[in-house]
Amino acid sequence: MDFIQQSNNWAKGDIAQGQIMIGFVMFFLFPVIILSIRSHNVLLKGMLIPLSLLLVLNLAYGGYLLLTRAKNVQETQRLYDKNAQQTLEKEFHDKEKDDKSYLVFTRIWASFVIISVVLYFLSGKDYLKGLSLGFILMFFGLLVVDTHFHSRLKVYYSFLQKATLDN
Repeated sequence: MDFIQQSNNWAKGDIAQGQIMIGFVMFFLFPVIILSIRSHNVLLKGMLIPLSLLLVLNLAYGGYLLLTRAKNVQETQRLYDKNAQQTLEKEFHDKEKDDKSYLVFTRIWASFVIISVVLYFLSGKDYLKGLSLGFILMFFGLLVVDTHFHSRLKVYYSFLQKATLDN
């Protein structure tokens, strides 16, 4: 597979993940938040803030992916046509940074999930339990999203490693 195909596959995966993130917001998070607002359950009220944050994060990043990925691929293809070696090296270094950041964020989200679980068991009031439970869901959601991004990036990154070594 050549660079253009790999770049397109990676971008299509990002676009699909952006669609999934927005779909998750519309069909799961938004209804749960509406139910939490209307409910008199204190546990659900506690979950409202973290789930709202997760909603905003998913909408913002999912929307960003949908709006920018196709344009980024076109720009990369244009640059590749002008200077293939330089474009491969630039893309390789960009994805190398992304790979490192995904590793860091994956560890951060996993640590926050563990901390939230501990806080859930240490809290005595229902509102604080709901807040902790909401943070568990939020950080777990961020962990899942970043893990999927990272797993797809690994394929593209390994291709770029081989391509830059070959040239």
